[in-house]
Amino acid sequence: MPAPRHIVAIALGSFGDVHPLLGVCRALAARGHDVDVLANPLYQDAVRRSGLRFVSLGQRESFEQGIEDPRLWTLTHGPRLISDLLILPYMRPVYEWIAANRRPETVAFSSALGFGARIAREKLGVPLATMLLQPSLVRSRESIPGLPLIPTRPSLQFLARPMRSTVMWGVDALLFDPALARHCLLYTSDA
Repeated sequence: MPAPRHIVAIALGSFGDVHPLLGVCRALAARGHDVDVLANPLYQDAVRRSGLRFVSLGQRESFEQGIEDPRLWTLTHGPRLISDLLILPYMRPVYEWIAANRRPETVAFSSALGFGARIAREKLGVPLATMLLQPSLVRSRESIPGLPLIPTRPSLQFLARPMRSTVMWGVDALLFDPALARHCLLYTSDA
């Protein structure tokens, strides 16, 4: 059996994002690993009911307003709101907590929203496991989950890969990159 690890789990997002992460954390704790869960106070009871150590991130009220905002689910506002409400405010606190509390056996565990853990991996060498709950986050030029693209006719299949690559580039260039790029350097330049 491998030596016990110190797991730093970053639980950001809605309850639908947090509950699966807590399930994995409970299984890790049951195997003897030491688990800290960094999450918004909204999830404090769920974390503690799971028998895990809770570390508070952010303010409950502003977090609840954010995840209840119906614009979060729109293509025009969603990426920017996700960036402004669920990624950027937690990036520095997550990184700083990991930097201050890491041990030689520390491993970060996060959803795709845990950018602070990604920075800790790059700057501090802390191993990171990422849990992707949305099939659309799995990048592939062969098959984009949840996004069937033409051409489906066998005679046009040679166009499928370039079309999928173009769609992925467009999603990044038009939606996600602008939402994140305007603040990322401010949060990471002196971290």
